[in-house]
Amino acid sequence: GSVCFFGGADNQAKMWQLGQPTAQTIGRHEKPIKCIQYVQIQNNSLVITGGWDNTVKFWDMRQPNPVQSISVAQRVYAMGVRSPLMVVATADVPAHERQPNSAELRYVYTFNLQNFQHGQPHSFDPSPLKHQTRCIATFPDQTGYAIGSIEGRVAIQHVDQAKKDKNFAFKCHRQQGQQLVQGKQTSEVYAVNAITFHPLGTFATAGSDGVFNFWDKDSKQRLKNFPRCNGPISAAKFSPAGDLFAYSVSYDWSKGREFYNQAAPNDIFLHVVEQQEVQPRPMKGGKGRGR
Repeated sequence: GSVCFFGGADNQAKMWQLGQPTAQTIGRHEKPIKCIQYVQIQNNSLVITGGWDNTVKFWDMRQPNPVQSISVAQRVYAMGVRSPLMVVATADVPAHERQPNSAELRYVYTFNLQNFQHGQPHSFDPSPLKHQTRCIATFPDQTGYAIGSIEGRVAIQHVDQAKKDKNFAFKCHRQQGQQLVQGKQTSEVYAVNAITFHPLGTFATAGSDGVFNFWDKDSKQRLKNFPRCNGPISAAKFSPAGDLFAYSVSYDWSKGREFYNQAAPNDIFLHVVEQQEVQPRPMKGGKGRGR
């Protein structure tokens, strides 16, 4: 807990020893860095970065050049690592590069970091969601991942194709909109900005609607819905022990620059997690929890 890694629009990955006045540059991309992760692979400590230059790079902090560089189809939009599983989600294929009448594809790569030769992915598939990817997170047992989109939807995916019948998607982060005619009402759809898993296997989502929820993917239930904040939740994370849930409330640019308020505060909050909030539940109907 004494070192912080970060990257940004200056194309640089940096390491900051907490308490020191300046940060050290440990890596570079040709375009902005969107994602950064710290991981230990075979007793080696590495920093993994994903950039808008369509690459994922692995950095040994003692060396100036990446120990591995992987090219992906498009800009990296989201990345999750829980060794040995790494998942990388990319931007949509631009319209001028698509085949005629093809779908607006965005991809998800999975990698096995214990059997990682020549940067070849374990799998390379279109996203299960129909709209732009916003976030992705791996299961604690490394058997799959959850992916969220700008359309207020989350998909649960298993890496093993034999478990594909357990894959599903669900709607979330939606608020009631205007009533058009009697009995019919519109729905305001918000982006899922963050997904984070608790050590018990349950997980949280946080969105542009300023709400965070706790979920159980195995019983397909929402465990708890929390009150709406005074702005979008732009990031969220459980602590390693799962006893704290940290989330930031700040503008996420989902409505463009015209809605940016320079005077609006940027806040970080800590929620003390109670056991009953994240405890897995039996499936409804008494069928037990699915696996």
